[in-house]
Amino acid sequence: MSVAVASDGSALHHRGRYPHPASVRPLLRDYAAMVHTLTGLRALPLPVHADDSGQLAARLRELSDDIGAIYLTHTDPARARAAQQAVHDAGGPVVVTEQDTTAVTLTAVLLTVLARVDRAPRTSQVVIAGAQTMPALPDLLMAAGIGDIISWNPADRTGFPLPIVTRDADAIIDLLGGATDIARAAADRPQLAVIAPDEPDDHLLAVPGLLRALTESAHPVLTIEVLHGCARAITAATPPARLLPELTDADLAGAVADAAVRELDHPTWHRSVHRGRRRLDHARAHESRQAGGDRPLAP
Repeated sequence: MSVAVASDGSALHHRGRYPHPASVRPLLRDYAAMVHTLTGLRALPLPVHADDSGQLAARLRELSDDIGAIYLTHTDPARARAAQQAVHDAGGPVVVTEQDTTAVTLTAVLLTVLARVDRAPRTSQVVIAGAQTMPALPDLLMAAGIGDIISWNPADRTGFPLPIVTRDADAIIDLLGGATDIARAAADRPQLAVIAPDEPDDHLLAVPGLLRALTESAHPVLTIEVLHGCARAITAATPPARLLPELTDADLAGAVADAAVRELDHPTWHRSVHRGRRRLDHARAHESRQAGGDRPLAP
């Protein structure tokens, strides 16, 4: 069984223009080589020419039956999610997006940060700034046991300034790229942990092990619980002086694969990543009821 590392380059656009997919081939080749080195899987770098999510999904569905899973990277997030859903609906190979694995890494960092300040997840409050850009993340944090999750977006700024929203928070996950709102919130509360996808390769930490698990499992379905298993494995592999393990850690891919396989082959109640938006709206409504209507609900 093989895997593919694919991209249409649409996340790398500059001044409104998308680069030719072939321009990402060297990057895809490096990622594929890493997957092969850490798992032994045959990994194919696959630049894809596509003008929209429909074309992208069609190209991915056309891949050989030998392809058991696809990692879709450096692709516009909305386009990647739409293509992932379309391939899933058509019964194609499992597609893992860069957003999925970035959410895993952010969750792993959060769990490490909370543990080091002796905060139990169930008693912690976490604000996701820019939650609409990563719909799977609130569900993943719920699976990780975070007791209070607040989804905040720039549209909430007037009614719910971020420094006020974060006044009781233990951590804020910054998906806005260091916006002024984040800086103000952090300045008001120096003890607030700010977690962001800073390092360019951190999204790769779960990739080799997750792809291996998906090719080995008899039930290869990407679920929130599978992503949570990957996050727990990354947290467990993190050295004391770091927030994340090294990508080259020889044992990490195996640990992530084992955790993912346990969730894949012994499922309890699984929440598919393909229903994330509906559940995010439900979570926001639940948060609003808990707070008497005072939680930001901007879509």
